Amino acid sequence: SDVYKRQIIHDVAAFGEDWRRMGEVIKQQLGKVGIEVELRNRDYPTFVRAIHNEYDFQMSSSWYIGMADPTLGVQRNTWSKMINPDVPFGNSSQYSNPEVDALWEAAQTEADPAKRNEIFHQLQRILTEDSPLVWIMDMDLVAMQRDRVKNLITSPFGIRGGLYDVWVED
Repeated sequence: SDVYKRQIIHDVAAFGEDWRRMGEVIKQQLGKVGIEVELRNRDYPTFVRAIHNEYDFQMSSSWYIGMADPTLGVQRNTWSKMINPDVPFGNSSQYSNPEVDALWEAAQTEADPAKRNEIFHQLQRILTEDSPLVWIMDMDLVAMQRDRVKNLITSPFGIRGGLYDVWVED
């Protein structure tokens, strides 16, 4: 029924070929259920400004780092206090749920690992049901180094742990 034509604009992340291909797959898959997708490719500064500062998008792809603790990497994407157009890479979906906010805040201060784990399970259940973000792809990030480079990866943050202890053997 053409009366209820479904269309959406998908802003493809400006991070390279993998993201363009993912946009094509999303377009094909949504097309199978009657949703017409227009792919919009932008340069990196325009993409960041439109998505993360102006919130000018219907659907976008991006990537997020979970980090070693959900409060470090995941929280910023679904905590309403991170809805701030002056801070990119926060809660660009503008998702707001007082229960989720309270759980994130409880996790920040809970010292008991079992209780934190239960808080994260509650968050996962709510966020899966609400789906402000939908994870559809997991990328393996690979680091290669010469054998002379020492202490490249020394923390749970992997390749994002900083280069504080790196040195090159003579």
